[in-house]
Amino acid sequence: MRAVLTERPEDGAALRLSIAGPIESAHREQLLEEIATSGLGTQVQIHGVIPRTRALDLLNRSHLALVLAQAQPMQVPAKLYECVGLGAATLVITEEASAAAREARRIGATVLADGDVDGLRSILNEMLDGRLPTKIEPTAPISYQELGVQMDRLLREALGSEPLR
Repeated sequence: MRAVLTERPEDGAALRLSIAGPIESAHREQLLEEIATSGLGTQVQIHGVIPRTRALDLLNRSHLALVLAQAQPMQVPAKLYECVGLGAATLVITEEASAAAREARRIGATVLADGDVDGLRSILNEMLDGRLPTKIEPTAPISYQELGVQMDRLLREALGSEPLR
């Protein structure tokens, strides 16, 4: 965000980052320090834990949903499904070969590697230029029923038995 604000001060002034959810105290202090050091105090708003309806409203008003999934090689955050299921353009920050990256690509989210500052700057510039869609359609079904069918198939394949019909 700092790079975009420096390169495009008038356009970049429209950027806002809203953070909702719990943040461990050690991470919170580091985050607040980095926000202050970068001069992003007016662009970043930390909401903390908020009611679900308010969080969904915040997500629905966002131009880009950000899902942080670093250091989770075998996990897929439920927020990924929630964001894409609501039709929000979604960016997942994670390792390229992680389960979250594979699933994000499968359902239509964008993936960037942790630390890819140039990639993030490019996405923010696309958003400011109006080239990034604010709403997306999932590229694969997102439902517990669909996930259950996939899980059943995977488990049955692992056990060598026939899938349910």
